[in-house]
Amino acid sequence: MRMLLRTGFYAAGLSCLLSAAAFAQQSNPGTDRGAFQPGQPNNQNQSNPERNGQPGEQSANGQQGEQLNYAIAACLLDHNKAEVELSKMAVDHAKNDQVKQFAEQMVKDHTKMVEKLQQFVGSHETNDRRSQIDRKINERCAESMRKELEGKTGHEFDAAYVGSQIGGHMQMLAAVEVLSDETTGDLQSMVKEAKPVVEKHLKQAKDLMEKSDARQASRSRDDSSR
Repeated sequence: MRMLLRTGFYAAGLSCLLSAAAFAQQSNPGTDRGAFQPGQPNNQNQSNPERNGQPGEQSANGQQGEQLNYAIAACLLDHNKAEVELSKMAVDHAKNDQVKQFAEQMVKDHTKMVEKLQQFVGSHETNDRRSQIDRKINERCAESMRKELEGKTGHEFDAAYVGSQIGGHMQMLAAVEVLSDETTGDLQSMVKEAKPVVEKHLKQAKDLMEKSDARQASRSRDDSSR
């Protein structure tokens, strides 16, 4: 059970990042039309003189890159919004003062990220079928975590919340490391700036879990000695 608390709750939290590249390809009107299919002659270069580095191809690639950035940013925005709501719950219900302070910091830092991402996404938030499905998955994951926390009190609540933070920030750290190379422009700058913050949050969560384990071990020894 403890291993579940450490890493399991946010296993699907960033699923939309995994399909963002596919979204960008499928949502670009020019990428699927005339695409080579097995068993068919590949006449793309003959039928489109703007291929092979010509301006038309460069323009299409630029549009696809923008769409990919918007898709990734929208996913990160959803994740950070969910993190803010989860941590607000922890501010209200955490028993340990250090856990409460950590939750307050999460609200502050992730709210800043929400504001930056909202400004970047603007009116470009993707709303195709794939994005809708990804959004539903993330919403369901966040709702499951909220219900899990609502069923706990005291030290169990603290352990569940901190465990979710370990799992969530482990996955987010992997995401920002990959996205530092896969994004461009302003979004790439935001992702790179976020990495040390994510690393800091992960370390804080791990430290809190270790302290919680130590307190639990101490209580167990005291109970056994009575």
